[in-house]
Amino acid sequence: MATVPPAFAPQCSRGRPRRLVAVAVSCFLVAVACQAAVNLIFPTPAPTVAPTPCAGSGIVFSQRIDDVLVNAYCGVNESQATQVADYARYGIQHMPEEVKPALTMFIFTNMEQGIDVEMQWRESNGYAPAQRDRLRNEWNNIAGRAYYDGIFILLRNGIGSHGHSVRVADIVLHELHHIAQNHLLGNYAADAKWLTEGGADAITNRQLKDLGFSQAFGSLDPGCDFALSELERPNYKVPFDCPYIEGEKAVSLLIDQCGEDAYSQLFRESLPGRSVSRIFQYVYPFSLADFYAAFESYRLSSYSSTPLLCTELIKIQPTATPGK
Repeated sequence: MATVPPAFAPQCSRGRPRRLVAVAVSCFLVAVACQAAVNLIFPTPAPTVAPTPCAGSGIVFSQRIDDVLVNAYCGVNESQATQVADYARYGIQHMPEEVKPALTMFIFTNMEQGIDVEMQWRESNGYAPAQRDRLRNEWNNIAGRAYYDGIFILLRNGIGSHGHSVRVADIVLHELHHIAQNHLLGNYAADAKWLTEGGADAITNRQLKDLGFSQAFGSLDPGCDFALSELERPNYKVPFDCPYIEGEKAVSLLIDQCGEDAYSQLFRESLPGRSVSRIFQYVYPFSLADFYAAFESYRLSSYSSTPLLCTELIKIQPTATPGK
């Protein structure tokens, strides 16, 4: 019978097995305590639940409001879609009387899916083809886009969840006002970004207050270190939000002193070949240059020294004045 070499024989002296068991139990308890502490400080993320695949077109909610069709896609719940539809109904009711849009609203939570639908929609509605990368870059800065007959809205980062109703209303009403602008004007939007974006924010803030929201967006933002005259056209030197922020303050000033009808008339007077300064000349008792100078003084006073623009609200004829 072979013998076990002494070096590999078990060392079984009296009492040692009990000490080993005690040490093992102590180590186990320490390990459990350490793991519990690690889990408390660095909790394990909950497993991600894959979204339920959408069948067919991916539309999960569809509702028609007069001539406006609201389509919500995968990831948008019925509560969010209903909320958008309700604000859309309000915005449409408060458009100028001659604006009766027939359009479709598209609501997404997934930007890439939204871009897919937007590109297909542009192609089927006669718009120039758009590159996906350009659209993606634009959507990184915006939450909505309005065409003449279509609106795309991206609900991201919890927008539309409980407590974010004001942000949903802000996006929907802002884009709907762009629809109103587009139906009133010719090719004016590219000529005065502060007027189109600031005007949409100014009107939206008034409508938010009418809806009972105490929070407004544009008027709460700090100013930008740029004169209003520098915010007519897109400029890479100008922060993206500046035309919205300064434009909201400028249009609010115009509406407060001269009336909302005069503001709308700016877009009605937008006939081909007319510059921004020429259109101002038809509507207001001051030139665009005078307004820029007055607003610059207002801006430099931290918006505390309000200039006097109109002594009374401007009464507007129902139609533009062609041929001038």
